Amino acid sequence: ANHFEGPLPSEFGLLTSLTDFSSFNNKLQGPIPTEIGQAQSLIQISLENNTFQGPIPTEIGLLTSMTKMTIWENKLDGTIPTEVAMLSALTSVSFFNNNLSGTIPTVIGLMGTLTSLHFSSNALHSTIPTELGLLTSLEGLSFYHNMGFSGSIPSELADLPMLESLLLYGTELTGTIVSSMCERVKRVEIDCGEGIQCDCCRHAGAQHVPGPPCDSPTAP
Repeated sequence: ANHFEGPLPSEFGLLTSLTDFSSFNNKLQGPIPTEIGQAQSLIQISLENNTFQGPIPTEIGLLTSMTKMTIWENKLDGTIPTEVAMLSALTSVSFFNNNLSGTIPTVIGLMGTLTSLHFSSNALHSTIPTELGLLTSLEGLSFYHNMGFSGSIPSELADLPMLESLLLYGTELTGTIVSSMCERVKRVEIDCGEGIQCDCCRHAGAQHVPGPPCDSPTAP
């Protein structure tokens, strides 16, 4: 951290050769300028743990070389723009712990390069799109603490061949977590109970982990 304060200037868009921009753990605030879309050489951007406010600008869809976008722990609001799906090289995106609302755009299912999708601790609602089952490179999916999520957990998620982490606790989702998913996915955390049936078991002391207590430490 450098203790930077104030807004990100609109002149940021003039940095057309910039490939990597990191300014985390500072006190930057105000909106993310729309001119960011002019910095089209950007490959990575990290703006976590600031106090950016306002919506995610749709102009981010112009950053087609972007591979990693991390803008967690800010005060962004509004919806996730569909233009994010234009980032055809993106492998990791995190909007964790903002004030984002609305639904998850179904077009995210077209982002075949994604390995990590982290939208937890926001105010997102509606259902999880079945189109996410098309993300065959996805390794981590995290939507926990979005109490507006309802409906069933898409069965398509169980077929994602690379999935290692699935975090869905703190929602109103329903459905079934089958034992085959628990055996294949290294980390599954979800609230089991009246709305969600969990066929696999959990070890002593585990929280948000599917199923009844295991009979022994070697149980699946």
